[in-house]
Amino acid sequence: MIPFLDQDATSRYVLMHRESGRLPIASSIYETHLAQKSDSQKTRSGSLYGIASLYSWADERGVDLDAQLLSGEGLAPSQISAFSAWLRVRLGEDGKARLTPESRTTHNQTLHFCRQICVHFITQYATSNSAVAERVMQIELLANSQGREWTRTRIKTRKKRVAPDLTDEELARIEEFLLPENRSRNVGQDIAWRDYLLWRLTIEFGLRLGEVLSLRLQDCPALGRNYISVVRIEERDDGVIDSRGAHAPRPKTLSRDLRFLWKETRFPHLIAQYTTRFRRASVKEHGRQVYRWVLPHPFLIVATNGKPLSISTANDVASAIKAATGINFHWHLARHAFFNRMYLRAKTNQELQDLVYWGGWESEKSLEIYSRRARADRAKGVMRSENENWSWTALQ
Repeated sequence: MIPFLDQDATSRYVLMHRESGRLPIASSIYETHLAQKSDSQKTRSGSLYGIASLYSWADERGVDLDAQLLSGEGLAPSQISAFSAWLRVRLGEDGKARLTPESRTTHNQTLHFCRQICVHFITQYATSNSAVAERVMQIELLANSQGREWTRTRIKTRKKRVAPDLTDEELARIEEFLLPENRSRNVGQDIAWRDYLLWRLTIEFGLRLGEVLSLRLQDCPALGRNYISVVRIEERDDGVIDSRGAHAPRPKTLSRDLRFLWKETRFPHLIAQYTTRFRRASVKEHGRQVYRWVLPHPFLIVATNGKPLSISTANDVASAIKAATGINFHWHLARHAFFNRMYLRAKTNQELQDLVYWGGWESEKSLEIYSRRARADRAKGVMRSENENWSWTALQ
């Protein structure tokens, strides 16, 4: 799968056969449909990755997948079952080993994407010689039948997901490692303060990594503005083209304004410190290291060269945290730790609705993994002091 930017600087994707360089026609048509339907880069890339597996299977089995999709036929039940079996082997299943829960999820997600493309091409390309009303019913029946066959091959997953968490002791270890006064001598002040800002934005506000990396200066606290704004890319009117291109972060959740919650908050002081002292480009001019303070973009968090920080570099920071603390850390784990504690704090339906807003979600269903975590902790006798007193002593 190859990413590219179209004329509107929108991230797009194209599938290409690794050996022949051939571009499957149906996949390109479907990618165009996804681009028109969804603003989510992750949704489009996830769909294309799933469909790429179907093309790989078809190529191995000599199935002309383009012909079947473009004729509106979909796949036969035997083909769907064969693809599912092929995928399970690719994911590690054999006579001795069963799929892990993660691999089962990947299998089912891939089948979900394949189901979507098959149903789409049936509704768009299937033909019938019947009268209009009857033809509509026949195509709908065919699409529903195709959907059921894909659903039938899903693997049952009994265990419902519980949100992972960080203990107070783990929070304290990460905080201790990332404090600029502890880390500056090893990585330099620019990087130490930047990484600490990344950490505090995720743990104090429960932000996703993409939301943090797409924050602009105008989204930050200012005089008379005691909050942080998360703004979806399609709702921005600044005309800025992100130099990170197809790999630019995109806030997945809804736009929202988030105030400071803690008495011990590091904000807005932390942002002010970073922007006035360390948001700069380090360059060499005439053999000397100099700093440029005026950058050609509005993004808050930058690399040492002054460009917007990439997702891969941010993930390298997470790897450094993991190596130094022994905690299996990734940035989304900080978001889970935040919402696990926020869920315990919510006492009324209104507070739960406020929590849905805070997370940028569309419904309370997104809180279910935190509800299951709370029930599991209660069953084990695990209680947090934050339930009664909203003060994270581990991060003071």
